[in-house]
Amino acid sequence: MGKNIVALFDFCDTLFDGQSINLFLDYLYKKEKNWLIKTQIKARKLFSNSPKDDDLSLEHKNFLFSPLKGKDKKLMETIAFDFNNEILLKREHKNVVERLHWHQKLGHTIIILSGGFDIYLQYYAQTYNIEKVVSTALLFENDNFLGIDEECLGAKKITKLKKILFWEDVDWEHSYSYSDSKSDIPLLSLTGNSFVIHNKQDISWMKHEWKIINVSK
Repeated sequence: MGKNIVALFDFCDTLFDGQSINLFLDYLYKKEKNWLIKTQIKARKLFSNSPKDDDLSLEHKNFLFSPLKGKDKKLMETIAFDFNNEILLKREHKNVVERLHWHQKLGHTIIILSGGFDIYLQYYAQTYNIEKVVSTALLFENDNFLGIDEECLGAKKITKLKKILFWEDVDWEHSYSYSDSKSDIPLLSLTGNSFVIHNKQDISWMKHEWKIINVSK
């Protein structure tokens, strides 16, 4: 029996058009009924010094989401389920999703690796019967929201990936990876078939042997 072929997909600006964390916070704000919490969320978004990078720092994420501490887990999961159906599935890069389906037909192991949150990515993965998701976790205690766990960005994606794969059982030379971001150079460098998702951003950092999938409109 041969080794497994994997297809590694970044999520934000790769499968999905946009930064899902920002949009999830907007969605939580929209669904929030407590005016004080809504005011705190809005104030943090307006007056915080957001990092210039697309991927928010862990400290900044916790700052933005801190008004939601104590929020019931089941309620947040319900909101996340609706967020997947109303936002995520309606803002996909269709040609990248087509690649996902192509890998499924070939029997490849598909893994989503994202700095986005597990609470909504679990529902996105279920939509396409994807069993493996590596992402940033929300922390709960007694089913109450506490904060955000360690990042799942850059080289940390590889660290987390090693925890869910038998590394030596993967045919990395014939495997695939997809991402839009320079921070995912470690991910793209893992596989023999690497694709940069291009949406008008600077991609001068990509290696010459990598291929481009254009999603710009």
